[in-house]
Amino acid sequence: MTLKIFGHRIAHSGNDLIDAAATADNIRESAISLKSMAIQRDMSIDDSGRVTSHSSDVPGSNNGVSGTAGKPSTDPETVKLYQTEADHIIERANDLIQFIESVCRDAICLKNTALAPRSEVVDRNISEGPNPSWTTEDVNDWWTSLSPDDQQSIINHHPEWIGNLNGIPMAARDQANRKRLPEMKKKIDEEVEKFEPKYEYVSEGTAEPTVLLNPEYKKLLEKQKDIHALERSINSDDSNNVGRTLLLLDDSRNDRIRAAVGSGDVDHAKHVIVNTQGMGSRVSTTLATEDGGRGSGVESTENIMDASGLSWRRQASGETAAGVTWLGYDAPSTPSINNIDVALPDHAEEGGRELAGFYDGIQTTHKGDPHLVAAGHSYGSATTGYALRQTTAPDDLVVWGSPGTSSVDASDLNMPSGNLYSASANDDPVASSEDSAGIRTPIVSPTSRA
Repeated sequence: MTLKIFGHRIAHSGNDLIDAAATADNIRESAISLKSMAIQRDMSIDDSGRVTSHSSDVPGSNNGVSGTAGKPSTDPETVKLYQTEADHIIERANDLIQFIESVCRDAICLKNTALAPRSEVVDRNISEGPNPSWTTEDVNDWWTSLSPDDQQSIINHHPEWIGNLNGIPMAARDQANRKRLPEMKKKIDEEVEKFEPKYEYVSEGTAEPTVLLNPEYKKLLEKQKDIHALERSINSDDSNNVGRTLLLLDDSRNDRIRAAVGSGDVDHAKHVIVNTQGMGSRVSTTLATEDGGRGSGVESTENIMDASGLSWRRQASGETAAGVTWLGYDAPSTPSINNIDVALPDHAEEGGRELAGFYDGIQTTHKGDPHLVAAGHSYGSATTGYALRQTTAPDDLVVWGSPGTSSVDASDLNMPSGNLYSASANDDPVASSEDSAGIRTPIVSPTSRA
C-alpha cells in the first residue's frame, strides 16, 4: 500500500466517524423529542425503551381528558405507536454502534498494514500485465509504479488489460475503452454479417410458413445496436463538450454489453455519485440512444448533479461533482409470463459483487477522499444494497422506486442510518412490491435526516 492510499484510507475513516457523530446527534434529538411528546400524553419511556401509559379514561367523559388532570387520554394504539418509534430509535443506535466498531476495526487493521507496495507487484515485468489475483490496491500500486510512457504504451497496445480493471484511474480506463470500442464494433458487424441461419421458417398446419428471425441472430442484432449507439454517443460533440467518459466496456456476453458512462472528472471531483440502473435497462436506451444522444440513465445522473448546484462539466471549477451511470450487470427485463427475473435477487447479487469492486476502485484511485454516493433506481437499488454489504467505500445511500436493498439494518450496509435516503411515489408498483425475493428497504426513521 502506498502512502497516498494509506492517507486516503485514514481520511475516509475520519469522515466516517464525522458522519457517525452527526447521526448520533440526530438519534439523541429523536429520543429527547419522543420522550417529551410521551410525557405530554401522560406516558413514560424507561432506559430500556419500554413505553408505559399512566392515564385511564374517565368513564362517561366526552372531552378526551384522561384521569390525570389536563392530559389527553392514551389509547392502546397510541402507546403501540410510541413503542414502535422507541424500538426504532434503539435499533438505529445499535446499528450506529456496530458501524463505529467496524470503522475502528478497519483503522486498527490499517495501523498494522505495511506502507510499502509489495515487491512482487511493482517489480512485475510490464510485458506480463496485471495479475488477476491482485487486489484493487495492488493494481493501483502497479500502475503508479510505471512511468508515464509505460502507462501510455499499455493504453495503446493492451487496452483490454486495464479498461475494466478496478485500481486503474478513471481517465486511463476511458482512454483504454475508447481504444477498444472501434475493434468491438468491427467484430460485432462481422459476426452479424456471417451469422447463419438468420431466419427460421415456422409452419402451423396447412398455413403458409411464417418467416421469423433466428432468436440467436436477434440477440446478436440487439448487441450490435448497443455497441453502435454507445460508439456514436461517447464520440458525440455533446459528450466531448460536457466531458463524458467510458469507464466500463464488456462484450463477453452473448446478447448484450455491460458498460458505465462517467459525467465529469470522476478522478478529482469532491462529490461522486454512482447511479446504478434497474429493470429493463440496456446500453442502447439507458446509456446512449441510437442517434448518438445520451441515454435516459445518463440524463438522470446529470439532472441530479445539475440540481445539486455543483459544477461538473468539462473545465469545472470550485466545489465539483461527477457522476457515473453504471450498467455493469445484466439488468432484468420487464416482467412477462415467460420472464420473472425481476422477482428474483440473482441479478442483484451478481451485479452487487461487480459494483462493490467499482466503488473500491473509485475510492482507491481518487485524488483525495471523495464524498461517494451510492444511488440506485428500481432493481438497481437492490444491486446497490448487495454491493454495500461488501464495501465501506460509499458515504451515502440514495434509492428511489426501490423494491428494497437486501437488508433492513443500516449496519449491514456499512454506513450510519442517518446517511440513508429513500424516495418513492405513492403509485409506484415497484416500490410497493412484496418482499418475495429477500430484497428489503432499509429502516429510516421519520425523525432522521433520511
